[in-house]
Amino acid sequence: MSNTVIRGFYHSGELKRDGIKFSYILDTTLQNENYVKKPHGHYMYELQCALSSTWELHTENCVYTVEPSKCIFIPSFTLHNMVCKDEEGTKCALRFLLNTSGTEDYSYYKLRNIFSSVSTPLVLDKNSFSEIFSTLASHTEKSAFRNIIFDSLASALILLTSEQIESSINTDEKSTIVFSASDCHYASEIELAVLYSYANPQLTLKSMAEQIHLSTKQVERICNRVFGCSFGTLLARQRMHAAKHLIEEGYKLADVAEAVGYNSYTAFYRCYKSFYGHAPAKSDM
Repeated sequence: MSNTVIRGFYHSGELKRDGIKFSYILDTTLQNENYVKKPHGHYMYELQCALSSTWELHTENCVYTVEPSKCIFIPSFTLHNMVCKDEEGTKCALRFLLNTSGTEDYSYYKLRNIFSSVSTPLVLDKNSFSEIFSTLASHTEKSAFRNIIFDSLASALILLTSEQIESSINTDEKSTIVFSASDCHYASEIELAVLYSYANPQLTLKSMAEQIHLSTKQVERICNRVFGCSFGTLLARQRMHAAKHLIEEGYKLADVAEAVGYNSYTAFYRCYKSFYGHAPAKSDM
């Protein structure tokens, strides 16, 4: 693809497909080698495509080259920024969040587990990705059909991403578990509690079990079956992601510990160091 500059745009929306609700943001931005965006992370998954010029995705531990027509999948909460290595270039980004919304459809958890299985950015080079992104970029004008086009293509991009990621995972590591309606129902309750109540120090395995009228062993079984980890790990992961962002924003460590649900700073410190491999400090961001 040539270095033709494509007019930047920003569009957000929400769509539903197969019982799964997607919240998405699509945008095209122009950058040059002198502009470096502050590293950031977010709960949303992200798919970046280089429409023109060569780009680099910078993360905490690695640099990934993204050439024109190639895309890169960025897992949740990966600190990153995209840098254009040529004089000027265009990229397009799709950021999307899979909203549980109380779903009991196992398709949601299948899709969720496909994405959550990726712990580091993954370069994708399927031609369909760049074709869809280019189509999005060429329909930035106001029109009665723009929202329909964007919704359809955003959905296609998400599903293409899941297919590409699933095909890249070692077949021996693929899960063959089929979730029951009961698993999905309780997993939805657990996930919503962790997402929206993680700051509550009273949220524990025992309180979660009491809330959904199950035993602690049943809750642990569901968490390990659906999320691939214990309830405690699921909760700690959410708290640590939130803590890292608060520290990056400049909040005092004692305030951060309290804000993410810890009554004891020592417990927060221990969990943070175990999770990230270093003590909490703004200088580490």
